[in-house]
Amino acid sequence: MQKAQVSKRMAEGLSLNEDYIGGIAVAHFILAGERLGVPARDLLRQRGVDPDVAMQPASRLSGDIFDAFFMDMLLASGDEYFGFHLGHQLMPGLYGALSNLLFSSMNMREGVQLGLRFQELGGGTIHGFVLEELDDGGLLATWTMVSGNAVLRRHLADNMFALLANFVSVVFPSDFPASERMTFAYPAPPREMRQQMEALYRCPIEFDAPASSALLSAELLARPINIHDTRQRQLAVELAEQQLAEQKLQRDWLSSVRRQMRGLLPGRAPQREEVARRLGMSARTLDRRLAENDSSWPENIWVTLH
Repeated sequence: MQKAQVSKRMAEGLSLNEDYIGGIAVAHFILAGERLGVPARDLLRQRGVDPDVAMQPASRLSGDIFDAFFMDMLLASGDEYFGFHLGHQLMPGLYGALSNLLFSSMNMREGVQLGLRFQELGGGTIHGFVLEELDDGGLLATWTMVSGNAVLRRHLADNMFALLANFVSVVFPSDFPASERMTFAYPAPPREMRQQMEALYRCPIEFDAPASSALLSAELLARPINIHDTRQRQLAVELAEQQLAEQKLQRDWLSSVRRQMRGLLPGRAPQREEVARRLGMSARTLDRRLAENDSSWPENIWVTLH
């Protein structure tokens, strides 16, 4: 691809890959950032994205745009441990089916496994956990990210682990450890911050590790969740499966629109009427279908539903 074409696409907010973050996670970052005094909505608008659209559960924000937006938030906060503090802004109602899956699970193991199964609902494809079954019945949950930016990786890992530890503190007693051992792939912070982390995780923490991870022992995973409800769990699973299916249908259709736009983009700006014709519909029908998918022509389709 010619350099001029790459620059043109990036200037228009187009992602050069299919990595994205979901609307639930975007909503968390915006609302949590605002709680910490960061003008998150304004910063997202400056990146050419309507925050009201981006915060919808079915929305998609491209990985490139999200990385830039998160860095804007980080700089605006002036907080060296912004990610850790974001993870303390727990809003269970915001996470929809994901919260219900945890709260209605039989035990911690089931909650972890269901959370992994449906993690794309919130985090999209730019980050997530990989689980490894251990011989002793434990689980090793390793945090993975697409971004190669070390600063972003540190703050986003801190956000996720702190967020999950705060979820655990809601479900279990205050002395219940979030993990048997935590590792982080960055240097140890100053003593005061390390003490805050130890108070939250209530377990040994290793820094400068090859990866950020949480070791969950068989004993921890067997711990029953007192608010477990079999019927509610089944309803939560059905809802999560429905949302994933809807997202797949939406993503497949929007991908077909983007493919037509890409085919026209190198020569000139893609015209709505021509894209509609290639898809076998009228421009009016295209507008209606985009609206049904919480998008519009042309600005939102690229940057919020990738």
